[in-house]
This record gives sequence, C-alpha cells and structure tokens, in this order.
Amino acid sequence: MANLFFFLKRRVLPYGQRKGVLKALQKMEQDGVIIKVESTAWAPPVVMAMKRDSSTPWICGDCRLNLNPRLQRCAATTVESEDFMKSLHGCQYFSKIVLADACLQIPLNVESRYLTTINTPWGTYQYHFLPFGLHVSFGLFQLAVDSVIKGLDGVLAYQDDVLVFGLNINEHDARLTQLLERFVARTAAIKQSKCVFGLGELEYLGFIVDAHGYHPIRNQGLPSNLQRIKHV
Repeated sequence: MANLFFFLKRRVLPYGQRKGVLKALQKMEQDGVIIKVESTAWAPPVVMAMKRDSSTPWICGDCRLNLNPRLQRCAATTVESEDFMKSLHGCQYFSKIVLADACLQIPLNVESRYLTTINTPWGTYQYHFLPFGLHVSFGLFQLAVDSVIKGLDGVLAYQDDVLVFGLNINEHDARLTQLLERFVARTAAIKQSKCVFGLGELEYLGFIVDAHGYHPIRNQGLPSNLQRIKHV
C-alpha cells in the first residue's frame, strides 16, 4: 500500500464538539500516541464518538474508506460461559482490573504508521499506537491481553476488563500480585478509577460475580436515554 494515494478532505466537525476534540488530540499528542505530520499521501477524515461519560470523545480516522477493506480479518476467541462458570466455582474474593485506552497501548511498526494518518481541522496526525476504527484493532488487543495473562491461574480477560478470583483472600492476593507484576513487566497501564479489589461480589460484563458463580443483573430497569441504551 506504500504507493497508494488516499487523501480525503476533512469533514466539518460540529462547533459544539470542536473544543473537546482538540483537547483530546492535544492530550494524545502529549502522551505520544500521535504526532503531527506536515504532509501525507494517505489520510481519511477524522471521526469521533463520545465515551460513556458523554463529554470525552474517542478519536479515529474513518477507516471504512481506506484501510478496513484492505486488511485481513483478525479473530480472537474469548472464554466460553460454561468455562467461566466452572472457573469461578467456590471463589470468595474478586478483583477487576480495567486497562487504560485499550488498543492505544499497542505500538505500531514504523512501516505501518503512515497508514494511520488522520485529517483534522488542525492538521494531519499520525498514530504511533494501534488506533480505534480498524476492524482488526479489538481482535489484536484481545490477543495481546491473552498473551499477558497466559499461564496465570484465576485470571480471565475480555478486552480491557480483567477479572481475578480466588478461593480465599491469600490465593486471591497472590494471583492479583502475579497479574500486576505481568502488567509492570509489559508496561501495561490500568485505569485505577475503574478498578475494584478484594470484593465478595462485583459486576463483570453485565453479570454479578460471587461465590455461587455469576448471575445476570435483573434490577437494572429499562434504559431511560440513549447513553443508557449504549451502555446496555
């Protein structure tokens, strides 16, 4: 794809959202996720979606127009519900670790970076880490997480939600320590505000997890707005 020319005119962002998008781009640039580039032959327009807090935007290129049709699919298997139930049987203590920024923690090869350039109202930016918007991103991220937790007992992961469980507090704490040591070794960042530790029950992927296994949450009520519908 090195010889292809694919540069599209940027789209007009709603003025009410521009401040938030610019702030997000500046933070990504400050964190080294993206860098500003002066010229490029390959850049789709930037698109955005709001995070669950309804104030912070996800930023990515409209990869439907260029990369996605040219990429091979990447499928990643996840734990089966039956295996999930058996793994939790009898466990009394649970922790949930939430990884920060998901696939944006996975570095890109230098040769691939120019393909991820996006066209924004403030210029063109190139990703140094795997962006959202590619149909392979979440499969690659799941494979990366699976490689980190491989061989650890009492640890399951679905995307950026990692569950740790143990029959007693000592077993739980030992497993949690092993997991955190793996994260440190791989320089994986966690979102501390979303993590919970050493509980007798917790919510995981829409279920209540406790010593009896996992059970669907039945008292959520009907969603009252678009944000709640997306959450469900």
